[in-house]
Amino acid sequence: MKKTAKVVINVLVGAIALVGVGLGGFLILNMLGVFETSNQNKPDKAKNLQYDDKNYILSWDAVEEADSYYISINDDDDYFETSENSYFYVVKDSITTFKVQALAEIENEDGSTSLYKSDWSETLTYTIPENEVSYASVNAFVSTMMPSNCKLVKLVNISIEDNELLTNAVFERNSELKVYELRTGYNDNIDSIYDAIYTNNVGTEIIDYYDIANYNSAESLLKSNSYVGQMEELRQQGYSFEVVSQQVGKYRNDNSSFQIYATYKAINGEDIKYINNTTLVGVPNTSPNEKTNYTTRVENPEDRILYEEYFKILSGDEINVAKDMEEANIPFVFKIN
Repeated sequence: MKKTAKVVINVLVGAIALVGVGLGGFLILNMLGVFETSNQNKPDKAKNLQYDDKNYILSWDAVEEADSYYISINDDDDYFETSENSYFYVVKDSITTFKVQALAEIENEDGSTSLYKSDWSETLTYTIPENEVSYASVNAFVSTMMPSNCKLVKLVNISIEDNELLTNAVFERNSELKVYELRTGYNDNIDSIYDAIYTNNVGTEIIDYYDIANYNSAESLLKSNSYVGQMEELRQQGYSFEVVSQQVGKYRNDNSSFQIYATYKAINGEDIKYINNTTLVGVPNTSPNEKTNYTTRVENPEDRILYEEYFKILSGDEINVAKDMEEANIPFVFKIN
């Protein structure tokens, strides 16, 4: 509910009053509270910022007068806004700074509203612990794989294969979002994500990249209860699947062929596996409705063709990263401006 402002005398009227009553009269009026400044409606400053690096939640003490909050990350002027005194954010830099500003909407006597902002909170600086492998540290590492004009939006999966690091991630570049297939090479042997992060690499190669289709097609595929390749072999063995993270790339812009990149959790009783998988999907008879091709058609085996392009059962600290992703509850789709 918007709060109501007290009466504020127009500056011109105040000037006339000064002429009529003199300085002494102005002081009396001011003491009576007739003249006010915007500071009297300014909400208190947010306090006690904390960052939970297990659940990826920035939180602070609620400000009683606040209707919403701005969050500035790394002093970026493009603020995030939330109505709660917490914000989900996976750090993507080794050092990340947070500031919070409380906002209060005041309803004026004429029915209009004015927005009052608190001072910025004290800055919270969060540093990813060195020599620790987590979803946060992997995000920070993946952020360095692409040129500086590319902003990491979402890590989909990451794993080691034949002494190379294979990564699927969504980056924003020149105001465009694309899902990238990346391959990072090493001269020395790497056997873990830890090795990949803390061993000098010889560079990252863009294998391929596609426009994104912002649909939860990995979950749609689950509804069909049928796969191909090694995913289907596991299903035949009694495993069921849950999606940990996913993203769809438009292999063709006519919506007839696309890639589903995903990290899955495979469950068979007490046996649990984490899997990175890329499935190529073909839709021979496309629908004019884009969403239908990425959801309904994917669920019906008669309406699509599947090809398992990549499959990897994760091991070692690859599993730890996948579990971190699962706990962070990574959104399967995201807002596109």
